[in-house]
Amino acid sequence: MPPIPQISRLLRRGLEAPLFSKTYGLMGAGIGGATAKPEEGESRLMHALGGAALGGVALPLGLQSLGMLGGARKPLGQMPLPDLDVFPKGKAFKDRLSDYTFFSMLSSPDTIIRANAGAIGGAVQGAMERVAQFGMTGELDRLKEATRIMTTLVDEGPSIYRKILKMSPQDFNDFYVKTMGKAPSVVSEQHMGGQGIGRLFAAPDIAAVNALKKGGFSSGEAARYTLSGEPASALGKTVLDKIRKAQAGRGGVGTLGAIAATQLAPFPRVAIQSLEKGAQRFPLAGLLTPRSWRSPLLSDAQVRTQKVGEQLLGTGVMGTGYLAGGAVDPRITETLGPLAGPGFLPFQAGREWKEMRERGEPSPLTSPLSMGKLASAVLKEGSPFGHTPGSIALNMTREIPRRMIPAIVGDVAKFLDPAYGREQQQEILRGYTRTGEFDRGKERLGGIMSNIPTWGPFRGTGMTRQELPENFPPVDILGRQQYPRGQVMGTGTGLPSELLRGLSRAVFPSHRALEPTAQPESVEAFRQLREYGIEPSRPRERVTIPGTGIPVRHTPTSASVVQRLRGAELEQAIPRILAFLKSPEFLKKSESEKMYWASQIRSMLPQDPRTQWGRAALPAAMATGAQVPTMFRS
Repeated sequence: MPPIPQISRLLRRGLEAPLFSKTYGLMGAGIGGATAKPEEGESRLMHALGGAALGGVALPLGLQSLGMLGGARKPLGQMPLPDLDVFPKGKAFKDRLSDYTFFSMLSSPDTIIRANAGAIGGAVQGAMERVAQFGMTGELDRLKEATRIMTTLVDEGPSIYRKILKMSPQDFNDFYVKTMGKAPSVVSEQHMGGQGIGRLFAAPDIAAVNALKKGGFSSGEAARYTLSGEPASALGKTVLDKIRKAQAGRGGVGTLGAIAATQLAPFPRVAIQSLEKGAQRFPLAGLLTPRSWRSPLLSDAQVRTQKVGEQLLGTGVMGTGYLAGGAVDPRITETLGPLAGPGFLPFQAGREWKEMRERGEPSPLTSPLSMGKLASAVLKEGSPFGHTPGSIALNMTREIPRRMIPAIVGDVAKFLDPAYGREQQQEILRGYTRTGEFDRGKERLGGIMSNIPTWGPFRGTGMTRQELPENFPPVDILGRQQYPRGQVMGTGTGLPSELLRGLSRAVFPSHRALEPTAQPESVEAFRQLREYGIEPSRPRERVTIPGTGIPVRHTPTSASVVQRLRGAELEQAIPRILAFLKSPEFLKKSESEKMYWASQIRSMLPQDPRTQWGRAALPAAMATGAQVPTMFRS
């Protein structure tokens, strides 16, 4: 066995390449391509690309975030590494853990796109507010400033972005201070001091701030439009100061307290500013925000004009979110929603309002309970990065694996997985163990397994994503697909379909929380059923082998066929149900009698597998690709 110094030198040589490390990228691609199993439907191209991302991006960036590579703060395009220190000294453990947490949570293409969209949206919002101010005051200077913001963003933004990725650490630091007003190490967590992947978050913010400054904004004001500056409110400043002290281990919290503070609120600045900027632009509420939140250089009249402009645009953004909630794939609005910039929260409020309406819930304007639910849902989206403050305390089974395993590794796992989704919930996995569909003892590991790709060395460990039971795309109560295209990125580009599918999984991830309601109010028949409390669940795809209780193994096609078959039975029953509910005989009944008969209808909904349609589910599943478990095969 070679001595450790020789191993260290060997690793160092491979990692001394540019950021997207050629040596380890090629090694990962080779391993992935060689170990793929085409006979099982695996693509050598996909596995080679996934391996290249793991070896060429995840490995060097992960080691760098832990401070295990010499010369920690390096530009994105070059990474000379004087040494690889497997057991590094000098840097505090809590600081290494913080850096790794930032890298782990931010390394997803989805998150990077959100951040870039937010910066662009901030500059555009600033320009639009200047246009609104021109419309109210007739001041031509406001229109000129808006024009300068947009022309600078278009003309200078791309070149600034490219330069920042290639700058030396010192040049980057100098340019950052010149544009943002403060050093990168003390401004935004997501910038990571200009280290590694932090450049992908700093570059769009710097380009946007540069454009806003050309439009008359100060450095501090411009930075707040990209959510990378300091809070404006006294409360926000106080809260951020206390969090900073706790994360630094000051104030008597100690090392464990510092670690807890970072994990509970990894991006407090972004969340606080998102709430402040959202409040300023929230219809009516924004008019109540204090004078101190604005520049002291503005007159009272200018502040009033600014507030009205923010209200106009905030209302427009909220309306856009409402319309998008019913017309645009929610996976797209989730990723591109930050284009609303400082109006992100009003946008989310509009989108959630539409979802509440589709679920048949009372309007927030008439129901305090609905208003509370709306406010709660919006506050959970305090960060456009998709990371809710305190989420690790609320959902540890999801968040701990999310931070242990870098997001880019989890994205590679989704990229390689042909399935729409995988089951991760402990209780549901425990049910699968009872039927022998899942290994007993792994029920608590669903979150970890979902982020480990079925690739190269991970294959055969029994701990990869594709070991988990498959989830299928959502359907409505009639079994009709709610994502007709299945994936966001469609065909017609000339790219392989499996590549487009993988990119869709990584860039526009599917989350259960985003799935449309199964019984949307926009469908008249569904709305009428809900008026009587009749709310059938989505038809299940589960089909068992008679006499055993053991389910068949579905393909996406067979699952869809079974769900539609069971939904079709309900579809046939709905006209008869509605005819009865609208009949003169029924309408004459008392309210208590109506509720009784509605409850009887609910209990008799065609969900019984013993019905004619139910009995057809098994042969329909087998005819469309479902398979019996291995134990039943000869």
